Amino acid sequence: MVQYLLYRPKVILKVWRFNDSSSTNDLLAYGVTFLPKTAGFHQISCDMWTPYGDWKFGALSFYMDSTPRLNNLNILSKDLDKRKKIFSQPAGKVLLEVEVLRKNFNVLNISS
Repeated sequence: MVQYLLYRPKVILKVWRFNDSSSTNDLLAYGVTFLPKTAGFHQISCDMWTPYGDWKFGALSFYMDSTPRLNNLNILSKDLDKRKKIFSQPAGKVLLEVEVLRKNFNVLNISS
């Protein structure tokens, strides 16, 4: 089962905003969702979340008008045990509309 989850196609989302006052891009939220195994059109809802740290990060975020970021995106896709340890808060949902075409699923032993 674990090997199946490692090879199943997934999407990692990052939601950004442009800050007019400082002319910078701020990362607002992260999300991870798996793509469907069946071919065809699908609507997927992906829960987004924002990491937060201790009071120091909260103060920095408030005064510097920025949000905490992940140093390494492997924690989203590969280090699932570490992802459970991240302090985070919900940040909404992203709705995706995707068209899935199956290719090489039989090579990876992924069945629908």
